Amino acid sequence: VDMVYRQCDRLLVLSEEWKKQMACIVPAERITVLENYCLIPEVPFDRGRDGRQVLFVGELGRRKGCYDMTAKVPSARLVMAGDGEMEPVRQGFARSGLLEHVTFPGWVRGQEKVRLFAESAVFLFPTYNEGMPMVVLEAMSYGLGIVTTTVGGIPGLIQDGTSGRLCRPGDVEGMAEAVIRLLEEDAVREAYGGTARKNAVQHYSLERHLEKLGRVYESVARKGRRA
Repeated sequence: VDMVYRQCDRLLVLSEEWKKQMACIVPAERITVLENYCLIPEVPFDRGRDGRQVLFVGELGRRKGCYDMTAKVPSARLVMAGDGEMEPVRQGFARSGLLEHVTFPGWVRGQEKVRLFAESAVFLFPTYNEGMPMVVLEAMSYGLGIVTTTVGGIPGLIQDGTSGRLCRPGDVEGMAEAVIRLLEEDAVREAYGGTARKNAVQHYSLERHLEKLGRVYESVARKGRRA
């Protein structure tokens, strides 16, 4: 595999973190960061949200931090959308006395996924291991208040205290405090969500992604012609 990487003219990676790792195999000048993109909704649905609903979307399991989501957040409703270790996660909430405040709609897509992003106030993603998570980009595009962790390419997407809140993986109390603040302080949540959506529109739209990819192809083609 290393031999294949070394033969490429250009290696595309999802984040600066991946670039640092791959630079051990491929010279850094031949590595380009090309982030994921998301489809931007025409409106961010920043009015008429359910001000107490917290959304998680992804694989239900330890890697995504689902067993850390047991801190009590007063009167909040948590939607755990995804599949995986659904029953063990459900039992974890039951042991914490929180099950009545949590719903498990299963894996969602299409209009059901759009509805959940549109009606939720906060997106909680306490993951332990990521590259460039699409669900964080989607939450940004809908202008949600985002609470997530400092892993993989996430710090390149979310600026702590500006477009969301970043916590260390496993910092249950810190994430709970961040969620409570975003639920209780509408102005802060809307400011974070507005900044996150603006960043998504400017840097992570499909149009922006294709522009970056086109420049990569042009660069490699010019190098080939000179050779």
